[in-house]
Amino acid sequence: MGRKFPVATSFLGFPLKTGAIISGVYGIVIAIVTLLIILISDIRIQTIVIDFLPKAVVQIIVAINLLMTVLISVLLLVGIFRRKKILMLPWIVLTIMLCIGTSHICDIHFY
Repeated sequence: MGRKFPVATSFLGFPLKTGAIISGVYGIVIAIVTLLIILISDIRIQTIVIDFLPKAVVQIIVAINLLMTVLISVLLLVGIFRRKKILMLPWIVLTIMLCIGTSHICDIHFY
């Protein structure tokens, strides 16, 4: 028989479901607030990898990325409430990709 690892059911006294709901709602709120800041204020987002793109193109790329973050966070919440593990998987993949790539891709300047 294989090893059995203990499965966590709570973190800091809160159920894991509560933490996942907070993460999903937080992802939606932060993405929408960031999208509004990009659309309203005059900021320059410079990608480090592709630094020759015009400001408008970079803003469109970031806006699409933020909209996808909202969609994936909604999938996380639907997966939690319907108990469908497959709907939570895109959020896990997105989180791993953001942990790896965010610190290396963008440089944001406020004017």
